[in-house]
Amino acid sequence: AKGQALAVEAAFVLAKTEAKATASKMRAITASQATAKAAKTAAVAESAARAQAAAQTNAVVSSNALEIVTDATLTAAKALAKAKALTVVPVAERLRAAGAL
Repeated sequence: AKGQALAVEAAFVLAKTEAKATASKMRAITASQATAKAAKTAAVAESAARAQAAAQTNAVVSSNALEIVTDATLTAAKALAKAKALTVVPVAERLRAAGAL
């Protein structure tokens, strides 16, 4: 009877130890899953921040490109007006000199 009682007690202690080990493993798995989820969330946040920074950079680049095109257009328009003025005046002077005007 005494041997049986010791065997039952040993089985109880073993079951209790196994339950603790299982609980510890479950906590470790849960912690690991939480860590993985936090890492994934951080990666998504970082990706969103990069996308926002890229969008802002693209907006600045587009704005700068528009300014460059606008400046080039204005410069071309001024050059064209100047060229027309230079062309028109000599022609009018030539016509006057020829007596046509």
